[in-house]
Amino acid sequence: MHIINLSTIVSSRIGETSQNLKMIFDKAKMENGVLFLDEFDQIGKARSNNERDVGEMRRLVNTLIQLIDYLPERSLLIAATNQIEIIDKALIRRFQCVVRYRMPNNKELDNYYDTLLSRFPEDLKRIRRKYKVSYAEAKDYAYTALKSLIITNSQNKIIPTE
Repeated sequence: MHIINLSTIVSSRIGETSQNLKMIFDKAKMENGVLFLDEFDQIGKARSNNERDVGEMRRLVNTLIQLIDYLPERSLLIAATNQIEIIDKALIRRFQCVVRYRMPNNKELDNYYDTLLSRFPEDLKRIRRKYKVSYAEAKDYAYTALKSLIITNSQNKIIPTE
């Protein structure tokens, strides 16, 4: 499996980003692997007829379309973005499946927090809850808040010795 953060292959030099991308696809072809392109919006932005557009991004999308078209069937391409609305439609059509995730609502997050906190003592379950976040962010936030609370509680219980 090849996990590629696309922001790391984008170059300011004309044509170099396309070359970097081609090398990645060539490697995936040879190894019959899974290619995971993270931050897909970095290279897959919709082509426009905007005169201020340098044309490099249009060429990059064209290159990407060709690379996807010639990817062997035994390889798997997965792309991730949180800005699908700016991805070129021709690129989206090349994926057999598009999975959209939505942010959990407050009730879903409350249930999630309840589940996360259920194995802790009652005095630790009363952390402030954060909303309008993903499950991963909620978990990270909850565990960070728990650690902070545990440290604070333990410091308050320390009795200095002479």
